[in-house]
This record gives sequence, C-alpha cells and structure tokens, in this order.
Amino acid sequence: MPADFDVRADATGKRYLYRVQPGPVRLPLWRRTAWHVKGRLDLPAMQQAAALLVGSHDFAAFRSAQCTAATTVRTVLGVDVAQVGDVVAITVEGNAFLHNMVRIIAGTLVGVGKHRFAPDDVAQMLQSGDRVPADLRLVQVKNLQCDESAMTGESVPAEVAEGSAVYNIHRRRPEA
Repeated sequence: MPADFDVRADATGKRYLYRVQPGPVRLPLWRRTAWHVKGRLDLPAMQQAAALLVGSHDFAAFRSAQCTAATTVRTVLGVDVAQVGDVVAITVEGNAFLHNMVRIIAGTLVGVGKHRFAPDDVAQMLQSGDRVPADLRLVQVKNLQCDESAMTGESVPAEVAEGSAVYNIHRRRPEA
C-alpha cells in the first residue's frame, strides 16, 4: 500500500463484519468480539431481509440522528448473513455508508431474526425512510389504568385523562 494512501479519500469500498452469538448464555470465547443475543435467530428470515438491502437505495431509515450527509442514497454491494460455528456473521459491503448505518442494519437484521420485524418490514423501512414500521409505534398514554384484560392481551377501552407515560405498543404476529 502506498505511503500516501488516505483511507477516507482513496478507498473504493468498505466491508463491515458484525458477529452475533445467539443462545441462552454468553460464551466466554466470544464475550469481547460478538454481540450476545438471548434465544435463537431465524437465519432464513434474516437472509431474506438482507437481500432487500442490496443495491442503490435511500437509506434514510438506517442512519443515526447525528448524520449530516447531504444525500442518504447509498449503494450496498452485498449483505451476507451466515452461521459460522457459534456465531452468526453479518457482513455488509458497500462504497460508502451513513453514520451508524451498518450498526443499524445489523440491529434490524437481528430484529428480523428475533421476529420483532418481518422481512417485508425492512422493505417498508427503505421505502418510507422510517425505521419504525407503520403498525409498530410508540404512543403516549395518559393515566393508564391496568386491569386483568391488559395482562392477557385482550383489548382494553382507553380512557384518557391528565398526566403522561410512554408505552411500547407491539403488534401481534399472525398465529401459524
């Protein structure tokens, strides 16, 4: 490599690797080099979602709030999700990335693997520019009173009064 090589100006592409170690406990050999995620990951769903990210897209949904890029259109050359021994390797390759873009992509793919998102939600994120799918939102609830039906997942009529609290509302997946 030439002595005057500038990593930012002369590089023609970048490749990032995220290692995710799924399972009930963190394995000691991976504690410093892999993200531990409890439970299993659905690799086929993650691979399906990863394929949607390849190509030139507007990645506005996959940038941090601190991103000051003039344009959010980027070209991702490849996204690979593979089981490699104890870990799932997520490799993202492209010509340029937005601030925290690859970290957000990896987190989103893990969300797909944990069934928090469907692969189709990733396509919706790309299209809308919003990382939160339209049917999965944070809502503000005032003076929420909890009863047994709320604990069982049945619908509860909302009576709104003064005060405020924020709750995460999750959509239910269709039962198989």
